[in-house]
Amino acid sequence: MKFRKENHSLMWKHQYETVCITPWGQNALRIRATKFPNFTSQDWALEEPVPDTSPDVSIELNCGENTQNPDASIVNASITNGRLCIKVDAAGIMTFYHDGQRILKEYHRDYDQPSCRQSRCLRIRGRAYKAIIGGDYEMKLRFESTDGEKIYGMGQYQQSYLDLKGCTLELAQRNSQTSIPFAVSSLGYGFLWNHPGVGNVVFGRNYTEWEAKAAK
Repeated sequence: MKFRKENHSLMWKHQYETVCITPWGQNALRIRATKFPNFTSQDWALEEPVPDTSPDVSIELNCGENTQNPDASIVNASITNGRLCIKVDAAGIMTFYHDGQRILKEYHRDYDQPSCRQSRCLRIRGRAYKAIIGGDYEMKLRFESTDGEKIYGMGQYQQSYLDLKGCTLELAQRNSQTSIPFAVSSLGYGFLWNHPGVGNVVFGRNYTEWEAKAAK
């Protein structure tokens, strides 16, 4: 795992995946991830200009005893923009903090996780890619679930639930529904799934899962 700071962005590569975290206006961060050589040039729902901020990007390196082999190093990194901070561990797992309080963490159960109280033999990854013949990937993004959290937003669906916790939603436009993939949490944060393709989201009690049927 190798982190680097590039134009106020935090970037790293791990197991053929490239991840970039960029400040996006006040108290917000944009995350992009791909297994292609380059990120897509499309901004999708983020085309409007945002105020320029000067984030505090800090990278902490702990090489342990094996200083001769960078690949064996334990590397942690964090990026802060206003009241929002993302910390990344040696496996590339992201944890989100708002004013120092943890609000979100990727759901990851695999052997590359440095510290995990749950069983790793499930081999469930926070960011999972499945190659599609023709070049794209089916992608899933998973987060830990927080007891008592309420989820709102996401557009208009044919259902009576205001709190979406426990709901499964199709990310697609139909005559009977309008999908706007922006969720607002009772913990004080908003999350935009900035992908225009068809997919699903499950706000489960055990974990949250966002899915894109085809992504780059």
